[in-house]
Amino acid sequence: PKEVLFKLLDGIGGLAVFELVPERINAPLRYGDPENEHDCFSDNTHWSHYYNTKGMEAMYLGNYKRISPDLPVHHHEGHGILALVKQANPEVASDMEHALSRVQKSAQEIVDSAEKKGIYFDQLISPSNSKGRKVVEKLSKRLLSFMRKNVLAVTVLEIPEEDRAYRIIPKKFLKL
Repeated sequence: PKEVLFKLLDGIGGLAVFELVPERINAPLRYGDPENEHDCFSDNTHWSHYYNTKGMEAMYLGNYKRISPDLPVHHHEGHGILALVKQANPEVASDMEHALSRVQKSAQEIVDSAEKKGIYFDQLISPSNSKGRKVVEKLSKRLLSFMRKNVLAVTVLEIPEEDRAYRIIPKKFLKL
Protein backbone atom coordinates (compact mmCIF):
# COMPACT_ATOMS: atom_id res chain seq x y z
CA PRO A 1 0.00 0.00 0.00
CA LYS A 2 1.05 3.59 0.55
CA GLU A 3 4.04 2.75 2.76
CA VAL A 4 5.48 0.57 -0.01
CA LEU A 5 4.75 3.22 -2.60
CA PHE A 6 6.56 5.80 -0.48
CA LYS A 7 9.56 3.48 -0.13
CA LEU A 8 9.72 3.25 -3.93
CA LEU A 9 9.49 7.01 -4.36
CA ASP A 10 11.93 7.63 -1.53
CA GLY A 11 14.39 5.06 -2.87
CA ILE A 12 14.36 6.68 -6.30
CA GLY A 13 14.72 10.09 -4.69
CA GLY A 14 17.55 8.87 -2.49
CA LEU A 15 19.43 7.45 -5.47
CA ALA A 16 19.14 10.73 -7.35
CA VAL A 17 19.48 13.29 -4.55
CA PHE A 18 21.98 11.58 -2.25
CA GLU A 19 24.04 9.48 -4.65
CA LEU A 20 23.87 10.36 -8.36
CA VAL A 21 23.80 14.15 -8.23
CA PRO A 22 26.21 14.93 -5.36
CA GLU A 23 28.60 11.97 -5.52
CA ARG A 24 28.60 10.66 -9.08
CA ILE A 25 27.94 13.82 -11.08
CA ASN A 26 28.71 16.99 -9.10
CA ALA A 27 31.83 15.78 -7.26
CA PRO A 28 33.61 14.84 -10.51
CA LEU A 29 32.49 18.18 -11.99
CA ARG A 30 33.70 20.11 -8.95
CA TYR A 31 37.16 18.58 -8.97
CA GLY A 32 37.48 17.90 -12.70
CA ASP A 33 39.49 14.84 -11.79
CA PRO A 34 38.94 11.55 -13.67
CA GLU A 35 39.66 9.67 -10.44
CA ASN A 36 36.38 11.05 -9.04
CA GLU A 37 34.25 9.55 -11.77
CA HIS A 38 32.18 6.51 -10.81
CA ASP A 39 33.81 3.94 -13.10
CA CYS A 40 37.21 5.58 -13.38
CA PHE A 41 39.05 2.36 -14.27
CA SER A 42 36.72 1.11 -16.98
CA ASP A 43 35.39 4.21 -18.79
CA ASN A 44 31.83 2.97 -18.26
CA THR A 45 30.50 5.89 -16.20
CA HIS A 46 28.26 6.92 -19.10
CA TRP A 47 26.54 3.52 -18.95
CA SER A 48 26.25 3.63 -15.15
CA HIS A 49 24.42 6.95 -15.30
CA TYR A 50 22.28 5.79 -18.20
CA TYR A 51 21.16 2.58 -16.52
CA ASN A 52 20.55 4.29 -13.18
CA THR A 53 18.16 6.67 -14.93
CA LYS A 54 16.66 3.78 -16.93
CA GLY A 55 15.92 2.01 -13.64
CA MET A 56 14.08 5.10 -12.41
CA GLU A 57 12.15 5.22 -15.64
CA ALA A 58 11.18 1.56 -15.31
CA MET A 59 9.72 2.19 -11.85
CA TYR A 60 7.73 5.22 -13.00
CA LEU A 61 6.45 3.82 -16.28
CA GLY A 62 6.09 0.17 -15.29
CA ASN A 63 8.21 -0.94 -18.26
CA TYR A 64 11.25 -3.13 -18.28
CA LYS A 65 13.15 -4.46 -21.26
CA ARG A 66 16.20 -6.68 -20.93
CA ILE A 67 18.41 -7.11 -23.94
CA SER A 68 21.49 -9.25 -23.54
CA PRO A 69 23.36 -11.39 -26.03
CA ASP A 70 23.37 -14.20 -23.43
CA LEU A 71 19.69 -14.00 -22.45
CA PRO A 72 16.43 -13.96 -24.38
CA VAL A 73 14.73 -10.61 -24.80
CA HIS A 74 12.33 -10.02 -21.95
CA HIS A 75 9.88 -7.17 -21.99
CA HIS A 76 7.47 -6.40 -19.19
CA GLU A 77 4.80 -3.74 -19.25
CA GLY A 78 2.62 -2.97 -16.30
CA HIS A 79 1.37 -0.11 -14.22
CA GLY A 80 4.09 2.07 -12.80
CA ILE A 81 4.06 4.87 -10.28
CA LEU A 82 3.11 7.33 -13.01
CA ALA A 83 -0.24 5.59 -13.60
CA LEU A 84 -1.15 6.14 -9.94
CA VAL A 85 -0.07 9.77 -10.07
CA LYS A 86 -2.09 10.25 -13.26
CA GLN A 87 -5.23 8.99 -11.48
CA ALA A 88 -4.64 11.40 -8.62
CA ASN A 89 -3.50 14.44 -10.61
CA PRO A 90 -3.04 14.29 -14.41
CA GLU A 91 -1.20 17.63 -14.50
CA VAL A 92 1.47 16.48 -12.02
CA ALA A 93 1.77 13.19 -13.94
CA SER A 94 2.31 15.06 -17.19
CA ASP A 95 4.98 17.25 -15.55
CA MET A 96 6.68 14.15 -14.14
CA GLU A 97 6.64 12.39 -17.49
CA HIS A 98 8.13 15.44 -19.21
CA ALA A 99 10.84 15.82 -16.54
CA LEU A 100 11.67 12.10 -16.75
CA SER A 101 11.95 12.33 -20.54
CA ARG A 102 14.40 15.22 -20.15
CA VAL A 103 16.51 13.17 -17.72
CA GLN A 104 16.64 10.30 -20.21
CA LYS A 105 17.63 12.64 -23.04
CA SER A 106 20.50 14.01 -20.94
CA ALA A 107 21.69 10.54 -19.97
CA GLN A 108 21.51 9.48 -23.63
CA GLU A 109 23.54 12.55 -24.62
CA ILE A 110 26.34 11.42 -22.28
CA VAL A 111 26.20 7.89 -23.74
CA ASP A 112 26.26 9.25 -27.30
CA SER A 113 29.25 11.42 -26.45
CA ALA A 114 31.20 8.33 -25.38
CA GLU A 115 29.93 5.75 -27.84
CA LYS A 116 29.57 7.86 -30.98
CA LYS A 117 32.14 10.63 -30.48
CA GLY A 118 34.71 8.89 -28.28
CA ILE A 119 34.42 11.65 -25.64
CA TYR A 120 34.05 9.76 -22.36
CA PHE A 121 32.84 11.04 -19.00
CA ASP A 122 36.36 11.79 -17.75
CA GLN A 123 36.87 14.01 -20.80
CA LEU A 124 33.46 15.67 -20.44
CA ILE A 125 34.25 16.77 -16.87
CA SER A 126 37.67 18.18 -17.72
CA PRO A 127 37.99 21.80 -16.56
CA SER A 128 39.14 22.70 -20.09
CA ASN A 129 35.98 21.23 -21.70
CA SER A 130 33.25 23.80 -21.04
CA LYS A 131 30.86 22.22 -23.59
CA GLY A 132 31.31 18.77 -22.07
CA ARG A 133 30.82 20.07 -18.55
CA LYS A 134 27.53 21.67 -19.62
CA VAL A 135 26.32 18.30 -20.91
CA VAL A 136 27.03 16.70 -17.52
CA GLU A 137 25.62 19.68 -15.58
CA LYS A 138 22.42 19.36 -17.60
CA LEU A 139 21.90 15.81 -16.35
CA SER A 140 22.45 16.97 -12.76
CA LYS A 141 19.95 19.83 -13.08
CA ARG A 142 17.37 17.67 -14.81
CA LEU A 143 17.63 14.96 -12.14
CA LEU A 144 17.00 17.55 -9.43
CA SER A 145 14.06 18.97 -11.36
CA PHE A 146 12.63 15.48 -11.73
CA MET A 147 13.08 14.84 -8.00
CA ARG A 148 11.01 17.93 -7.21
CA LYS A 149 8.23 16.25 -9.21
CA ASN A 150 8.89 13.08 -7.20
CA VAL A 151 8.15 15.04 -4.02
CA LEU A 152 4.92 16.30 -5.61
CA ALA A 153 3.98 12.68 -6.32
CA VAL A 154 4.24 11.90 -2.60
CA THR A 155 1.85 14.78 -1.95
CA VAL A 156 -0.73 14.02 -4.65
CA LEU A 157 -0.77 10.34 -3.72
CA GLU A 158 -1.71 11.46 -0.20
CA ILE A 159 0.88 9.31 1.50
CA PRO A 160 0.31 9.82 5.25
CA GLU A 161 3.05 11.41 7.34
CA GLU A 162 3.47 8.24 9.42
CA ASP A 163 4.42 6.31 6.27
CA ARG A 164 7.07 8.94 5.50
CA ALA A 165 8.62 9.00 8.96
CA TYR A 166 11.44 6.52 8.42
CA ARG A 167 13.29 8.85 6.01
CA ILE A 168 13.28 12.62 5.82
CA ILE A 169 13.08 14.16 2.37
CA PRO A 170 15.43 17.16 2.30
CA LYS A 171 13.47 20.32 3.09
CA LYS A 172 14.93 22.15 0.10
CA PHE A 173 13.05 19.73 -2.19
CA LEU A 174 9.76 20.36 -0.45
CA LYS A 175 9.91 24.02 -1.45
CA LEU A 176 8.63 24.03 -4.98
